[in-house]
Amino acid sequence: MAPKGKQADDTKVTALATRTRLTEMSGDELLAMLAERQAAGEVQDVQDVTGDFTLVDKAALIGAEFTVIHWQENFSDENGTYDESGVFHPAVFASVYALTPDGRKLVFNDGGVGILPVLRNHFNETGRTYGVRAPWGLHESTYKTQIDGKVQSATTYYFATGAPKGKRG
Repeated sequence: MAPKGKQADDTKVTALATRTRLTEMSGDELLAMLAERQAAGEVQDVQDVTGDFTLVDKAALIGAEFTVIHWQENFSDENGTYDESGVFHPAVFASVYALTPDGRKLVFNDGGVGILPVLRNHFNETGRTYGVRAPWGLHESTYKTQIDGKVQSATTYYFATGAPKGKRG
């Protein structure tokens, strides 16, 4: 079995090779490939993948109790960066599947410094990608940062570690 880091690298290399191959194909070639894969049962409707999980903005979970029932790391070129050697590193983010006390099934994505590190630590300590209870939901931290040479507001979300103001006993 490959070490975790090696496995992730192999996944990124495979995704990059596939993406490169796809960008070199014509639209007709892509449609033909898609038809073949759909006939082979390799293409799924989104409901088959997400079930009845509803994609929510993290702001909707501020102060709202939920339990993480699964999470996974994903990679994206959209916000990737180049290091000083010119090597590209895709952005890493988590897709988090959550269950609320009233039975709602939610999914949200996060690539910031607040949620993903907690989930990684939980995995490193337990080997599980589930079982993180957030009794006080999330909280947000808004700050000023420089993006493309302009000062802008940015928000990072964290697991709340205490009851929100006004709800403390």
